Amino acid sequence: MIGAAYRPGRKPDEGLFPSALPPYVAPLVIGFLMVAYIAGYAWSTPSADTADELLRAYEIRHAMAYPLEGPFLGGALHLGPMWWYLTALPLWVSHRWLAVALFIGLVCSLKFPLAYLCGRRLVDPAFGLLWAAAMFVPGWPSLEPLVFLNPNAVAAAALLVLLVAQRSLDRGREWPAFAALGLCLAAAIHVHPTAAPVFLLLAPVLWTRYRRRSGLAAPLVALAAGFLVPFVPYVLSQVHGGFGDWRTASAYLAAQVVPGNIVNAPDVIADYVFAGPEVVAEYLLRWRPGAASALGAAMLGAVCTAPAAFLHAPARRPLLLFAGALLVFAAWIACARPTTPFQFTWMLCPLVASLVAIGLWSLARYAMLRTWVWIAVAAAVCVNLWVLRAMALTVEQGEGHLPSRVMDIKDRIPQIVFRDVWFPAFAHDPLGRFLCDAGEGALHGHLAYVADKDLGLDTLFACNRRPEFSLAASDASRHYAGMTRRFWEAAKGEPDCWVGSLGLTRRMTPMRQQAPIPLADGSTYMPRPLNRHAPETTVLSFDAPGRRALLVTDVLDGYEPFRIVSAEAGGQEISPIAENDLSALYAPRGSAGAVRWTFTVMATNPGAIDIVAMDLGGPPAAACGGRASR
Repeated sequence: MIGAAYRPGRKPDEGLFPSALPPYVAPLVIGFLMVAYIAGYAWSTPSADTADELLRAYEIRHAMAYPLEGPFLGGALHLGPMWWYLTALPLWVSHRWLAVALFIGLVCSLKFPLAYLCGRRLVDPAFGLLWAAAMFVPGWPSLEPLVFLNPNAVAAAALLVLLVAQRSLDRGREWPAFAALGLCLAAAIHVHPTAAPVFLLLAPVLWTRYRRRSGLAAPLVALAAGFLVPFVPYVLSQVHGGFGDWRTASAYLAAQVVPGNIVNAPDVIADYVFAGPEVVAEYLLRWRPGAASALGAAMLGAVCTAPAAFLHAPARRPLLLFAGALLVFAAWIACARPTTPFQFTWMLCPLVASLVAIGLWSLARYAMLRTWVWIAVAAAVCVNLWVLRAMALTVEQGEGHLPSRVMDIKDRIPQIVFRDVWFPAFAHDPLGRFLCDAGEGALHGHLAYVADKDLGLDTLFACNRRPEFSLAASDASRHYAGMTRRFWEAAKGEPDCWVGSLGLTRRMTPMRQQAPIPLADGSTYMPRPLNRHAPETTVLSFDAPGRRALLVTDVLDGYEPFRIVSAEAGGQEISPIAENDLSALYAPRGSAGAVRWTFTVMATNPGAIDIVAMDLGGPPAAACGGRASR
């Protein structure tokens, strides 16, 4: 890929600008892109995978465990533990959830300087800058900061391989350069298997060395050693455990990896280019569908500038190489799984961006278009800043909506909208302090859902102890409930205090006799088994105070399917004033006495259905994180 386009010692092509870019421009632009990208991670929301990574990092930091295997990739295999130890590094500096989130953001943001450095060697500094900027445009990668996971770093890992491969082509490079290349290849695979085609870079590197008669034996040994070293802990673990991954990986290959799905590669590319901007515009910027499609069309138009590279000889070969690489990676992603979740497409980010960059670089060689090219680039970057701001505001409100297309960008699964509770990374520290001070009790509503998803990490980070809380218990000594800001606004109520997107209160009463559900502790992955049984109809009836709102929550949402079929109060059918996939809030009935409520629900585990009566009154709420209200 790189041997033909890059020649060591070749001077950058002149002509994109009358003079070279001022030396301070590139560092300023790259630094700005990195800071803006990293800042988004302060609003990242927890998931089972995120919490699992953080728990492993906590165990490493406190010498509780030293894992030999890494994340369980696709339920197929683990590979090495490199990512766990990388995630643990910031905990030696700051013992906070936010510190880890920002550190992972920093690691992933290295894709911007790496694109610049690779582009500068392939074409010239201006192209490198365009390449970096073209990766900060609205689309599927805009969702990277929303949930920090190991696939977020796949673009940076692949570009690092490209940069080291470029440098290994320089004359005089010996075995240390090839050992570094092997290590980078291992890191890319550890980050995510969608990076696998980067191994094709070895062909031009080794061919160039062979053509120079520089010898291949020592470089090949160093390359193999550098690649294999990170896998040693994993191999030892598999030998000790009887090669358990062989069974799961074989089952995955048989059921998921289908070579015939290569025919979906054009759809993967098209839906990456068009659907990504469309989704973020509709669900984060809240644009109407027609306007959202216009953003997708704008991105498609940017990619269509790529053929302009044929007008200029220096750009033709890079264009063909970038286009070929995009086809190879898209084919691999299409074959890797019948569905294509949005995180699988993040590997396409530097490839699509390179086509946009080479097209704009070629157009900017015409003086009359030069200013317009940079205006277009600045506008695209500004729109993505707008997307990140909208994402942050959405997370702070607590109610996040995304379409089922995030599970398959090709849109070939049933179309629904996921309505989840989002909780920002910066608020885990005050939540942990609140729970540490509260000590023990039962958690209800959205607070129970978030705490369970966090695997007890909030108190581990805040006071180094496991939480002594349960979910939805009716007979606990203390009860704490939480709802998102949108739920409190719909109810026109005030909590006792605010923490992130949740308003917390003790002014509530459980309405059902329920046994405590222990918090998930992260000892297994997934943290809880997924209940795949068909939901059954259950009728729940009880009396509740007429002047209190009623919050119904499936505290194990994601593991136990749940849906409210109907709700009646005093014999009248009632609609919720706020709802999402795991909960519904019903307004007070206004009666001074008790009101008979009847809910018909479809659920696999009725014991996970938490129903509490909420007192919505109270003084204006302060921030949580100090003494818990008692």
